[in-house]
Amino acid sequence: MVGEDIAWGTGLLSSPVAIVDSWMKSPPHRAVILTPQFREIGVGTALATKTWKKLSNVTFFTLDRAAASSYRRRRPQGGLRTSAPAPTHRVAPFVR
Repeated sequence: MVGEDIAWGTGLLSSPVAIVDSWMKSPPHRAVILTPQFREIGVGTALATKTWKKLSNVTFFTLDRAAASSYRRRRPQGGLRTSAPAPTHRVAPFVR
């Protein structure tokens, strides 16, 4: 079992705090974050280097959750980047 939350933002709405806050206010996204069967987590962020949908300084976020038996455990290759520019955002949950 796996789940994924995806979001993007610009300006103040692109901070990690703003993105997680928006996920927690959305029932489908909150369910992905709080599902007790998910024991593993992966977090990614990327800053667009070009204009996207006529917006600049867009930050993309993904949060992936999985039950421990869903994949082979591997050592992480990076870490969570905590500094990001500010946002407008959209979110899209996915649970399989």
